[in-house]
Amino acid sequence: ILGEDGFPLEGPDGMPLTIKAATKMLAVLSSLTGNTVAVVPFGSKVDWLKSEGEGKAFLNADESYNRAIHTAILGTDGMTMAATNDSQGAKKVGQDVFHLFAARDKRNLSAVLTRFARWLILVNKGEEAVTYAPQVSVASSDREDRIERGKMYAAMKSAGLIHYTQVPAIMDEIGAPPVDPEVLKQEAEQAAENAALAEQELRNLRQPADPSDED
Repeated sequence: ILGEDGFPLEGPDGMPLTIKAATKMLAVLSSLTGNTVAVVPFGSKVDWLKSEGEGKAFLNADESYNRAIHTAILGTDGMTMAATNDSQGAKKVGQDVFHLFAARDKRNLSAVLTRFARWLILVNKGEEAVTYAPQVSVASSDREDRIERGKMYAAMKSAGLIHYTQVPAIMDEIGAPPVDPEVLKQEAEQAAENAALAEQELRNLRQPADPSDED
């Protein structure tokens, strides 16, 4: 290979660079506009095939590849065009599988972010601060799940298992309208006062009457 000055170009080993005639011909032919070059071993026989029709072979191959990719990612073809003529039950199964995969990925991502947050706190604040590391969650609940969670939280609050400071986060989790923390605090204090009064009244009823109080 000659340079612009007419002298041979040298490679890393100091030897002159050479190029095969076939490689040079390939570069020249491929540079021509509208040409395609194929390199085959010497002595190969090439049969030219003329594609007829509307390219269905390529379209079918493309559809098959897409279905295979979807199946490999989702584990089912119920979410692809293959399910166009399937029953409602089959489509439901495909959607359920998709949601299971999505939920699994969200849990994995939450675990990774939680470990990363703990590591940052450990490096910057020490082991004692790791106790206060947040539990990261990127999971989102469906409407049915939110309804069931709302019922569960309502029962827990009635049983006194939820502090009023936890209510705003719970309302946000189940998609309920936000509430004023001050109002929650006042309600909690009033409920505690009413419970104390009720307990005092119950003790008074259980204690025997003093004979000196009788006429």
